[in-house]
Amino acid sequence: MSRWINQKGQTLVEFVLLLAVVSSLSYGFVAFINKNLGSYWEHAVNIVINDGNPNLPKQAVIE
Repeated sequence: MSRWINQKGQTLVEFVLLLAVVSSLSYGFVAFINKNLGSYWEHAVNIVINDGNPNLPKQAVIE
């Protein structure tokens, strides 16, 4: 019986640690992607705007 209780406690600790690791990795990945994705789209918009057409503004305004 004592071994079963110890194993149950170890399972709970492993679950909490695994949940913490997965949550932190997920948060870090999403923050990294959002930051880089925004700069990627800003760069892409500026390439399209600066295509040589004199009727278009020369810099995108990101609000």
